[in-house]
Amino acid sequence: YRFATLASFVFALSPSLLKWHFQPRGYAFYFIDIPLLVFLFLILESRKTIPIANAILFGIVSGLSVWCLELILPILATLWVLLIFRRKMSILNFVFAIVGFVVGYAPVIWWNFSHSFANWHFLFFEKPESGGLAARFGLSAWRDIFVREMPKFFSADTVLWYYPETNWIGYVMYAVAVAAVIAAVINALRWRTIRH
Repeated sequence: YRFATLASFVFALSPSLLKWHFQPRGYAFYFIDIPLLVFLFLILESRKTIPIANAILFGIVSGLSVWCLELILPILATLWVLLIFRRKMSILNFVFAIVGFVVGYAPVIWWNFSHSFANWHFLFFEKPESGGLAARFGLSAWRDIFVREMPKFFSADTVLWYYPETNWIGYVMYAVAVAAVIAAVINALRWRTIRH
């Protein structure tokens, strides 16, 4: 748990990503939300039974995080799935966490209902840099993300869509990250087998 907490803070404050805090791109809350969500997850995960107030708080922070930037959805989904699969959330806690999420995300819900769903329509169908999130579910889009764009993310400059070329260091660091994820999955599966 200490290692995971430390890793989340290193990720949030790493020099390669720190410049995004000082540019008017809206990423500052995203990098603040990651350690906050991991910290709340660790609190929930460390208890045998989760108090309803903590489940509601986790839901509210989750909703606020999505309101700040939808880019946090994969991280959020991972934390929620981990809580569910590790049987840390009862059905009642899950319902209260969903209620908390709706409360945290309420401003977005209200705005969309009062403006003919304009924000959600833009996000899913019109977002200029991606053709909308709906366009990102095709096989070619996933190939594009994992083969062309991810090496750019790990490159010397993390601005993905501004530079058409990819620095060689991006491929090396991407390979290291993929190897680390594979090693972590193998280690987790081995730990689960030993535990049972």
